[in-house]
Amino acid sequence: MTITKKILAATLPFFIVFGLVLLYLSISSIEKQGQQSLENINAIMLSDKREKLTDLVRNTFEILSTQYQTAHDTQLIAKAYEKELQSVVNLAFSSIQAIYDEAGPTDEEKKKQALRIIKSMRYAGDNYLWINDMVPTMVMHPMKSSMDGSNLADYKDPNGKKLFVEFVKVCEKDGQGFVDYMWPKPGEDKPVAKLSFVRLFKPWNWVVGTGVYLETAEARFKEEAKKQIGNLRFGPDGKDYFFILDTDMKMVMHPLKPSMVGNDQSELRDPKGKAFIQEMVNISVKNGQGFVDYLWPKPEEDQPVPKLTYVQLFKEWGWIVATGIYVDDIDKAMVKQKDSIDSMVNHQKMIIISIVVGMILVVGLIIFFMATRIAKPIRETDAFFRDISEGEGDLTARLKVHSSDEIGDMAKSFNTFADKLQGMVGYIAEESVEINNSSGNLSQISTDLSNVAKDTLDKSTSAASAVEEMSANMNVVASSMEEAAANVNAVASAIEEMTSTINEIAETSEKARAITDNAVQQSSNASVSVDQLGTATREITKVLETITDISKQVDLLALNATIEAARAGDAGKGFAVVANEIKELARQTAAATVEIKNQIDEMQDTTSSTIGDIDKISTIIADINNVINGIATAVVEQSAATSEIAGNISQAS
Repeated sequence: MTITKKILAATLPFFIVFGLVLLYLSISSIEKQGQQSLENINAIMLSDKREKLTDLVRNTFEILSTQYQTAHDTQLIAKAYEKELQSVVNLAFSSIQAIYDEAGPTDEEKKKQALRIIKSMRYAGDNYLWINDMVPTMVMHPMKSSMDGSNLADYKDPNGKKLFVEFVKVCEKDGQGFVDYMWPKPGEDKPVAKLSFVRLFKPWNWVVGTGVYLETAEARFKEEAKKQIGNLRFGPDGKDYFFILDTDMKMVMHPLKPSMVGNDQSELRDPKGKAFIQEMVNISVKNGQGFVDYLWPKPEEDQPVPKLTYVQLFKEWGWIVATGIYVDDIDKAMVKQKDSIDSMVNHQKMIIISIVVGMILVVGLIIFFMATRIAKPIRETDAFFRDISEGEGDLTARLKVHSSDEIGDMAKSFNTFADKLQGMVGYIAEESVEINNSSGNLSQISTDLSNVAKDTLDKSTSAASAVEEMSANMNVVASSMEEAAANVNAVASAIEEMTSTINEIAETSEKARAITDNAVQQSSNASVSVDQLGTATREITKVLETITDISKQVDLLALNATIEAARAGDAGKGFAVVANEIKELARQTAAATVEIKNQIDEMQDTTSSTIGDIDKISTIIADINNVINGIATAVVEQSAATSEIAGNISQAS
């Protein structure tokens, strides 16, 4: 598989998967946006209804707050109950006045009759009238007869108020008026707030009074509040309403279902089983307000539909005011909105699919173009290394650098390596020629030394023969000397012959000395040449070591390229091929360098041996030269002695 196909196979599926994932995410995002839009629209519509419900319930709180404040404001209660209380007291006052105006009975009789009538008077259930005087002393109390006749000047309610003294003060000042205080209800012992109206009957100094308990007044105001809220209507058809619960889950007021009022509604559930009354109470108690959704039929209908109710707690009375809006219209509106949004989402899906498909095609073309550009220099590099490995290893060939990327850097590095390798190989060739020449000279010198040594040996042999001959002649001379007296002429003749021989030996010794001197000089020159040869081989060894280092660096470079190719995956397999070719070339270079180094080492060993042999030859020749010099000196001395002897013999003869 080509690098282009590998790059396409490695990258194109990724972009296809990426495009599909992008398509999936985009479509999912659009669908979520569509769903979110529906939820937002629904939330907006619900928010409008929630806000409307909140405002409606808050408006009812104005009614509740007003009634509650009135129920706890004595002046307002007095104003509200003024006519009612005054009418009751005035009725009792009229009865007393009528009895007082009667003729005949005494005052005591009249008072007893009046007290009997007032004591029996009741209104609005257990409400009653009482009479005290201006002391104040209790004249008559229908509920607490034990107080009759008691001085009440120091009587105080739980708040420390001297209520009977206050009754007297109001009557003294205005003849009548209202006083608030604490007093227990009939049949109870716990004092509660009460507001009473009193009026002075001056003829008898009686203070006639009656009152209303604020709880009773508050109940009246509660009823008024329920009535006002129950009459409220809103909505398009004016059919939406309010209802009231208490925290005990009892219905306080329901304008459409009065049968529910006063009953526990905790078990009331909608068709889905939701206990919405419990939820309303729980939310109100916990948060003070909130919304509850459930199913409930519309007015004058039986089919339950979705309804949203807002509830808010009126803490002062423990009431939960609620009102709701039917939200089935929202569901209908949402169906239309969903159709519209689905259409828009489908249109956007088609646009995104077209964009993603187009993007994948464009990316595929770009990847193909880039893969072709990447593979081209790799193919050229592969062809170059294939030519080097299969051809004759042309070191003048160079990679062409077309780019400044990693491939370009690799080509530059190889070209630099080839330049250095070519230079080193040339240098080795030059040094090899010089070594070859030096080897030839060394061979010639060795031959000359051999010839000189042979000639010297021959001369030495001749000198030895001459010495032996001279020794024989000396023996003859000795014999002749012994026989000198007998044969002087024979001695003289022998001496002359010996002198001639000695002169010949002297000449031969001189020639031998000259030859040995020349041999010593040639040996010295040969030693210098061999030393130069050793130096040259050591320099070549250094060059070979440099080549070895470069080969190792190239091998390391190839290893790094292989690692980078492995990191690149399929896209880097082309780099791996090139790196392997470089590594093989570095291995071959290292092997050749090792072979040359081994040959140089052998040459250095041979040269070292040759230097040793030449040094030995030089030593031997020097010894021979010394011997010949000794012989020459001895011959000269012997020649002089012989001449002297010959002279003496001549004189003797």
